[in-house]
Amino acid sequence: MDHVIEAKVGQIWREIDPRFERHVRIEAIDPRGNGWALIQTVIFDGTIWKQKRRTGQREVLLSRFNGKRGNYAFHMEAP
Repeated sequence: MDHVIEAKVGQIWREIDPRFERHVRIEAIDPRGNGWALIQTVIFDGTIWKQKRRTGQREVLLSRFNGKRGNYAFHMEAP
């Protein structure tokens, strides 16, 4: 049985795509329970995770945080 990790604000998730490596941080989760999260692309500079230049925040479905290809896999808890 797979262990399901609940998406929470501040967590870092890795996009599952063999063409590149991208990490996102969950900035907010829709408080109305509509199944959306606001994410920001981030990079690790050796000490902290920070916003990647020239990227904006975007909304994604919470169902995409499932570890499957084309979606997001858990990387680490909020630092």
